[in-house]
Amino acid sequence: MAHNQLFFRDEGPRDAPAVVLLHSLATHGELWAFQQSVWSACFRVLSIDLPGHGRSSHVRGDDSLEDMAAQVLGTLD
Repeated sequence: MAHNQLFFRDEGPRDAPAVVLLHSLATHGELWAFQQSVWSACFRVLSIDLPGHGRSSHVRGDDSLEDMAAQVLGTLD
């Protein structure tokens, strides 16, 4: 699913506590595939591809950590 130009996977019960998984730079959200499939039995687990990583497009901005955090927050909203 894409939102705010960031790709994310959203698995698990919608009413369960949410866990957000972010990857390190130069990787992507599939890094969490094993954990997400296990943890989603008890939690709502979201793994997000940061801008310019994995299946997310590069969003114009200053590419600062603050800019990436704002884009992640926009996706969560």
